Amino acid sequence: MLTVPMMLDNWEVRLDTALCIEPFEDDEGQGLAVINHERRLFIEDLDVLMKEGDKVRNRAIKVFEDCFWKLPRRPCVELPDQDLHTDVVRFVYDHIEFTDEGFYEVVASFILCSYIPELLRFAPRMMFYGPTRSGKSRALDVLRRLSYRGWWLLAPTGAALYRTIEEYHPTVLMDEYQDIVGDRSIDVDLVFKGGFEQDIRIPRVSSDNGSTIMFKPYSLMAIGTKKFPKEDLMNRAFQINMMEKTRDLSRFIDEDRAKDLRGRLLGFRLRSLIDPGPVAERTVEAIRRASEPMFSKDLRCNTFLDDRSIDMASGLLTSGLMFCECDDTLRLLMESQEMSKDELRDTFEAQCFNALVDMLEDRARDCSMTGWNILTDKDKEELLLDISTKDIADRLNTNLIDQGNDRKNPVKTRSVTNSLKTLGFKFRSGTGNRSYLKDENMMWTFSRNFTKFTGE
Repeated sequence: MLTVPMMLDNWEVRLDTALCIEPFEDDEGQGLAVINHERRLFIEDLDVLMKEGDKVRNRAIKVFEDCFWKLPRRPCVELPDQDLHTDVVRFVYDHIEFTDEGFYEVVASFILCSYIPELLRFAPRMMFYGPTRSGKSRALDVLRRLSYRGWWLLAPTGAALYRTIEEYHPTVLMDEYQDIVGDRSIDVDLVFKGGFEQDIRIPRVSSDNGSTIMFKPYSLMAIGTKKFPKEDLMNRAFQINMMEKTRDLSRFIDEDRAKDLRGRLLGFRLRSLIDPGPVAERTVEAIRRASEPMFSKDLRCNTFLDDRSIDMASGLLTSGLMFCECDDTLRLLMESQEMSKDELRDTFEAQCFNALVDMLEDRARDCSMTGWNILTDKDKEELLLDISTKDIADRLNTNLIDQGNDRKNPVKTRSVTNSLKTLGFKFRSGTGNRSYLKDENMMWTFSRNFTKFTGE
C-alpha cells in the first residue's frame, strides 16, 4: 500500500490515491466526498477545491463533467442509518407495483448492494419481464433514481458498454432487451454473464494499435424484457414478473425524495468502505442462511438452493441482513431458482435428454420389466447401451409432433448427438453406421442429468 507522509496529505494526493471519489450536490452547491488510501474520509465543497491549484481544480471539474448519473445530496456518515432499507422499500412501493410483496424487500436490497460492489464477490442481476405497459420501464427508472450511478440505456455497442463499466462502475439498467440483436446482443450477454463474478475478464482487441485489452465487466445489472432470454442468463438473475398496476401509484417519480435517499445511500457506501467489517460479517451470515434447507412450493418439501442461487444470495442477503431478516428474499430466491429450472427443461438439450428417458421407458416395457423408475442401475445400463442416437432423434421428432410442433425439417441425428455430448455422454460406433451410448461413466452422467432436468 502506498504510504504518504501526513505533511503531503493534501487534496492533490488525496485525489491521486483515492479509493473512491463521489460527487454530490445540494442546496448549498456541489462537492466531493473522497476516501483516501488510508480509508480516511474527506468531504469538501467544490468552491473550496477550485482554490486548491490547477491540478485539483481540473480534476474536480472533470469529475462533474463525466457524470451521466443523477447526483446525490451531501452524504451523512456520522451515524448508521437504521431506517435506510425501510425508507427505500417505501419509495419503491410508492412507485412500482409487484405481484408479490416480498419483491419490495428484494429490490431494496439490490439497490443497497449497488453501493458496495467492491465488498461483494458476486453482483446480483434482476430481470423484469412482462408484456407492454406492465411496468418494466418504470421499475428500471426507479432503479436509475436510487442505484449507485444508475445508467439506463438501450442497445449499447460493446465498446461503450465495456469502457463505461471499466471506468465508472455504474449500475447497468437495460430496457427492451428482447430487441437487442447481432453483435450487440453477444456483448450484452457476455457482460450479463461475465459481470456476475468479480474475477472475470473479457479480452478485446484495441482498434487503435491492435493490442489486447482485458476488460472487467463486473457490475450490478437489471434488464427489462418482453420475452424470456436464454437459460444461462436466467439462472444468474432474480426474475420478477411484472403486470399492469391495480392500485394508485405516484404519476411522476419524486426526484427530491429520491435525491435525499441517494445521499443516505452514499453515506452507507462511505461508511462501508471506511469499515468493511460489518459487510464481511453479514456475507458469512448470508452464505450460511442461503445454504440451509428451505421449503419448495414446486416439490412440496424442503430442498436447497443450488450454487448459483447461493452466489446471488450472498450479495442480496449481505446488504439486506444489515437491516432486516430477509425471509422474503430467501423465499423468492427459491421461487426464482425453480423458474430457471422450468426454462432449463424447455431447452434443446432437455428435449434430447427427455427423448432418451422416453426410449428407456419404452425399452423397459418392451422387456416386460416392472416400472423403469425402480429398475436397478445395472438394468438401466443394459437398456441404455442398446439405444442409438438415431433412435433418440426419431423419438424426439415424434415428441415434437405430439406437442403440436409440426417441423418441416426433422431434427437430425447429428444435432442430437452433439447435444448429448454437451451433457457429458460419450459414444461408440456400432453396426449400420450408428452411434451408441458408451458405458464409460454413463450411469453417473445419466443420473446427474436426470436430476438436473426433472428435479427428482
